[in-house]
Formats: sequence, C-alpha cells, structure tokens
Amino acid sequence: PFLFKLHSPNDYIVGGGFFTKYSVLPMSLAWLAFGEKNGATSESECLARIRRYRKGNALSPDPEIGCIVLERPFFFPKSDWIPVPSEWKKNIVQGSGRFSQNVASALWNEVELRLGAMPVVDGLVMCP
Repeated sequence: PFLFKLHSPNDYIVGGGFFTKYSVLPMSLAWLAFGEKNGATSESECLARIRRYRKGNALSPDPEIGCIVLERPFFFPKSDWIPVPSEWKKNIVQGSGRFSQNVASALWNEVELRLGAMPVVDGLVMCP
C-alpha cells in the first residue's frame, strides 16, 4: 500500500494506491508518459513544482525525477479523511520514518474500513 498524505498543516491521509514500480526519468519523459497524472496541469507547472521542492540546488533544464506507478488508486471523500497518527513527524516523506506495528495496523484498519464502504466497478474503487 502507498498512502497519500496532504502537506502540513493539513495532516490527513486522503487516499492511496498499491505500489507497482519505481523508475527515475527525465522530467520531460515523465510528462510525456503521465501528463496531468504527474499532479500538474502543464509541463511548465510540473517543472516549477520540481524547482520549488529543490530550492538551492542546481537544476538542469530537464531534471530527473522519481516516478512511482500505482495500481488501483483511491481517494476518500473529505468526510472520510484520516488524521495522520500523532507519532508521525510533520514533514514525513515517502519511504521514511519509523512507527510501531500497532500504529501501522490501526492506520491500515482505518483505510480498510473506508475502502470497504466504497463501491467497486471493474476492479476499481469508486469514490462517491
């Protein structure tokens, strides 16, 4: 599982998906492959977001970025967003941080409760 957390101060889990593959690609190729699924409405906006997150670093005109491919993505309605566990740091990023099995199990139980309440069409979880 791969969960989507909003940036602080909006500390909520809002959805997720299931990890399939990770690759490093030039930003231009990632844009050609995924377009708006990169989370931006244009290639120039995508590049601007990368530059914002890489402040102070020299940046090539076509930087390499990590691309995470997910299967069966899902998004919760706002009323079902899950507050992040209090043990999480405010600036946690993917793949980092350690927390107890109890915290992880409790969080995943919350996710499963919400997923179980969502209709499934052709193997895809559909949000109301």
